[in-house]
Amino acid sequence: MAAFLLRAVMLLAASASALNLPMAGRPASAAPPSFVQTEMRGAAMKLHTRDQSPREGQQPAQTPVKAWEPQREDYLQFLVDSRHVFAASEVALPYPTAIIARTERLAPFRDSGLERAASLSEV
Repeated sequence: MAAFLLRAVMLLAASASALNLPMAGRPASAAPPSFVQTEMRGAAMKLHTRDQSPREGQQPAQTPVKAWEPQREDYLQFLVDSRHVFAASEVALPYPTAIIARTERLAPFRDSGLERAASLSEV
């Protein structure tokens, strides 16, 4: 929102000066350049890339991020990690210290049919 307002103010100021219109009720010859037209514009243009502003942009263009393509090893690691997470949270006899077994707030999740550690162990 602030960027939009700043851009609108800059466009209005640039339009008024290009058309030689008076700003804020003063004659065009008496209106000195405003802070927005001088210092703020220079600071804003330093943040632009050459793609955004070929004449005044100073920041380097950003390179696109390479797309991540998961491999078989990545998927297997995901399954191993998931098994450890589910085993730590499920209520089962081999895991008496499970989070759900110790916490009453999580009682609705006990024996809910969503237990997955045993299924992941079979894989």
